[in-house]
Amino acid sequence: MNVMRVLLLLLLLSGVSHGAEIPLANQLAANASPYLAMHADDPVQWQLWNQQAADRAKRENKLLFVSSGYFSCHWCHVMQRESFQNARIAEILNRDFIPIKIDKQMLPAVDTGLMDFTQRTRGQGGWPLNVFVIPEGYPLLGSLYLPAEEFEQLLKRLGEQWTANQPSLTAMARDVAQTSLSAETLPDNNLDTDVAAASAALWTSLRRDALQHADELQGGFGAQAKFPMAPQLLMLLQAYERDTDPALGEFLRLTLQQMADRGLQDQLGGGFFRYTTDPDWQTPHFEKMLYDNALLARVYLQAAQALDAPEFLIVAGRTLDFVLDNLSAPNGGYYAALSAVDAAGVEGGDYLWQRAEVEALAGQHWPLLKRYWGLDRAASFEGGYLLLPTVAIAQLASEFDLPIGEVDAAVASVRTRLLQRRAQRRAPIDTQVLAGWNGLLLWALADAVEVLEAGKTQGRYGRAAQALHTVLTERFLVEGELVRARRGTKVESAGTLEDYAYVTKGLLRWRAVSGNTGDASRLRNLVEQAWQRFFTAGRWRLGEEALLRWGQGDVVIADGAMPSSPALLLGVSRQLEVRAEQTDKVLRAALPLVRKNPFGYASYVALYP
Repeated sequence: MNVMRVLLLLLLLSGVSHGAEIPLANQLAANASPYLAMHADDPVQWQLWNQQAADRAKRENKLLFVSSGYFSCHWCHVMQRESFQNARIAEILNRDFIPIKIDKQMLPAVDTGLMDFTQRTRGQGGWPLNVFVIPEGYPLLGSLYLPAEEFEQLLKRLGEQWTANQPSLTAMARDVAQTSLSAETLPDNNLDTDVAAASAALWTSLRRDALQHADELQGGFGAQAKFPMAPQLLMLLQAYERDTDPALGEFLRLTLQQMADRGLQDQLGGGFFRYTTDPDWQTPHFEKMLYDNALLARVYLQAAQALDAPEFLIVAGRTLDFVLDNLSAPNGGYYAALSAVDAAGVEGGDYLWQRAEVEALAGQHWPLLKRYWGLDRAASFEGGYLLLPTVAIAQLASEFDLPIGEVDAAVASVRTRLLQRRAQRRAPIDTQVLAGWNGLLLWALADAVEVLEAGKTQGRYGRAAQALHTVLTERFLVEGELVRARRGTKVESAGTLEDYAYVTKGLLRWRAVSGNTGDASRLRNLVEQAWQRFFTAGRWRLGEEALLRWGQGDVVIADGAMPSSPALLLGVSRQLEVRAEQTDKVLRAALPLVRKNPFGYASYVALYP
């Protein structure tokens, strides 16, 4: 018996097989993503989304459990506390699945694919987003937040089903991927689509479509939760400038006033929350995102001009000041978000007040401020009161028989004291600096320089824009390629279509305002890269990621919380005269879908001359 045979026999007798897997270990410690890093102490042995995890799933014949979320998400924190820190649930995940955590902000293409699958198969989406994926990369089952008991039962049932019916579940996942996705293709070159003639009809359809979705009493869109829907608002303001439809103007004014005066905006410190959970804009979901505030600053700048409403300039400036004062990163650029939960895990804790605390700070002005902020009523949150004005200053002055100026001064004085106290709280920050989101902010700052600073670049917004331009071109361009996020010299995430679209748009806008012509070749190179990386066989892909086998891209991509990346890139391509013929061809292909749903594809409407 030779030496190798003896060694093999000893391994078999000892119960250790050749090539045995090293036990899973949590890989999230010291991750650059605050969201991933906060899961480093979970008993779940979280893996990163990469080829190694996919290969392991194939070798062990296990489902991948892919959980996506982000740092400022309230329900992501809840599910971590209830389920991912639960030793019994962790044992099931570690034993029967390959558990993977992703930060949706670092891997937007993966998250979008998972979300698309979940919305198509469940009819709804949100975060935390939890999707079970077969080893070959096809999604099998998507779920959102579940209480711990329900989640545990789901894990047990699915684990049993995978063991008993793996062939049929695999076939089902493959079939869903092949049959549920759209099959639009680019038209033939000979297709006679009169793009030029489409423009007027599209703007008319957008106005009509928007007013059909509109809440005419409270403003905004929808009858339950209210999201700002900035991409649509920006296009509707353009529609109003083209054709001053009184009904549209009245709706836009109402919507923007409600958003600014009620719970969507932080009435003390400025900045907009992500959305409200009620239809009348009173009850915010407390996270504050960089992209929302960048986009809404542009909305209010444009609205001030389109609607002849100079009061909206104050809202725009206050919003940008919030970003510059609260999200600025020490090494340049701006952080992604402020968390919805405070350091103690209380949703909205940094924005809520106890009545006695406000009374002590208000001093002699307490009777006035108690009435102004409705503190004579029951608190609307478990953590206390959100300070929202319940009466106009003029009415308050009348009720207390005081001059308006005196009431204004009293409110301002107490607000200053409250902000000083609140500054001691400091909401947890998502410290990621993301290229694309900073590109949106550069766009907003450039608009602010033009509108608020008369085009002069020496003011606060001009200085901030120039500094941000430097950060984007020097830190986020690595050997001529755009990266999404980096820490020091390490690239944490490659650039996505979103990053290329938003950064090039921001750079192009700042170039126009600042008069700096030096970016022209750089911009053309970035736009060309984006076409090469993300446009294949007539379809857009959000990233170069290939592990998730869901979809082959889309002819058009709808607006979401942010503008459609392809729509912006097509506009930049046209401005820079990059791939002009291909741009026209793609717009011909997109036209039928944009005609069918102009509200969903609002950012495309302006591309048809």
